[in-house]
Order: sequence, then C-alpha cells, then structure tokens
Amino acid sequence: PLINKLIEGERVGIVGVQGRGGIGKTALASHICQELENKKLFPDGIVLIRMRSRTMKDCLDELAVIFNMHELMRNDLSTEDLQRRFIKKIHQKKLLIVLDNIEKGAELDPLLDLFGTAKIAVLMTARLRLTSNISWTELPMLDEAQSYELLLMHCKRLKSKPEAQVKAFEREYFR
Repeated sequence: PLINKLIEGERVGIVGVQGRGGIGKTALASHICQELENKKLFPDGIVLIRMRSRTMKDCLDELAVIFNMHELMRNDLSTEDLQRRFIKKIHQKKLLIVLDNIEKGAELDPLLDLFGTAKIAVLMTARLRLTSNISWTELPMLDEAQSYELLLMHCKRLKSKPEAQVKAFEREYFR
C-alpha cells in the first residue's frame, strides 16, 4: 500500500511512516527504496536524506550537491530563491526523495509544497505525525510473539541453527 501511494499512475505521492524510535521506520523505507530501485520506477534516482535536526536549507543544499547543482550553493540565496531555482532544475525528473527521521514540523510544509510542484515522490519517516497534509502509515509495536517470530526469521536468514540462536538470546535477555 505505501508503494502504491508513491507511484499512483503518472502522479507521485507524498507519504509518511510514523512510529516509535527503533521500531523499523528507516529499515522499512530502505526496503521500499530497494524494491522501487529494482522496478526502475524512479529513473532519475532515489535519494535518502537523514533529516535529524536539519533545516530545509540543509536539505536543499544536500540535494544540490547530489544533483551536481553547485551553482545553487550560494550563501546569498534566500531559502525561497533556492527552492525556485531547485525546482526549475529538476521539475521534469522522476525522483524519490526519502526524508528520514524528520523532527521539525515547521519546516516540513514548505518542503512538501516545493516537492509537490514537481514529479518528485517523497517518503518520510518520523516519530510523530508532523503534518496532516499527507497520508501517514503508523508502525505499531510488536507484541512478544511477533518479536519472537521476527527474531526467528532473521536467524533463519543467517543460515545457521536459528533455534539455538534464539535459545541463546533468551538465556541472555530473559533470565
């Protein structure tokens, strides 16, 4: 469902993944990126930007470097000028931008407005729903049985004796 919201026809979407710290938001976003990369749905690129404690200008500066738009990295440009010039450069590109670990809602709306004017899909991760303007998916906490099943699945992927690893884990953490 999240992937469908990002690629509905010719339209691109802006979606968010919300949940407690450590629940797996970044891991889910990385998995989605890999799946979309394999399907070649964003031919102009998929970009991950770690947002923690960063401003919109920081984000745009990083995108300017990634897309080799060094002429945009001038201190005399206001954030609004930077936004306008950035969109002019990339408005026809089909991109996915992942904004990971967003903390500040105040800077989010202008950034979403900026991306909404282009063919850019945006996937965000955050601990809280920072805006009501987009579709959010909440990652719930796992109960004990689900946690155990997930651990067992990861152990099996290691191609070792998963039950022995789980028993060792239980001895260590559940004494």
